Amino acid sequence: MVQRPALVVLAIGLVHCVGEDLRPTAVVVLDGGASSSSSSSGGSSGSSSSSSSGSSSSSSSSGGGADASGTGSPLPAGGLYAFVSSSRHTGALGGAAGADKICGDLGQTLRRSGTFRAWISTSERKAYEWVPAEKTWYSATGVEVATSAGLTSNPSSLRSELTLDESGAAATGPTAWTGTNGSGSVGETCNGFESKESGRKASAGKLGHVDYNWTNAGTVECSTEQHLLCFEVP
Repeated sequence: MVQRPALVVLAIGLVHCVGEDLRPTAVVVLDGGASSSSSSSGGSSGSSSSSSSGSSSSSSSSGGGADASGTGSPLPAGGLYAFVSSSRHTGALGGAAGADKICGDLGQTLRRSGTFRAWISTSERKAYEWVPAEKTWYSATGVEVATSAGLTSNPSSLRSELTLDESGAAATGPTAWTGTNGSGSVGETCNGFESKESGRKASAGKLGHVDYNWTNAGTVECSTEQHLLCFEVP
């Protein structure tokens, strides 16, 4: 009669002891190695491994997709980006090369490894001369806007409106410098897009149009600030 309580106490003590031994093991399994204030050194190691795995999973997409550091929507294989520059400039662009640099700098938002050209014509080059064959261009949001056939046709045309900038936002102004007629020939060019002199003019396209007006809707003063139309090239 006296011994029975002693046996009960002993059994409770064993369960309590075993429970304590199991508790650290249970924490490691449930947390998957996540660090906590009560985890063992093995738990910290698991946290480091998990973090490393997460970092290594990030990689650039293949085909026409945006680079890992780019913000553009993934594109079909071989797809290229086209956008309206978020910035606006006078006719003193530094020539076609200066316009290309502006597009190239802004285009890194979409694809850091990308090369971009401005849709600009001067006496040194016509805009369509750099257009590669059998390519398709998409906006920052992945909408098809142009094809090689459309850009080089007479008159030139788009598949859909080109109105979004490199971030996917709507362009703020209504027109863009082109120096290009609807037929693709050189129009007025602000002296080769080297001048912002008052009284000089250059051909400009109207944003939101898909017919030839996208590249030549008239002329505007070189002293005014206009967008650029930028196209990625392979």
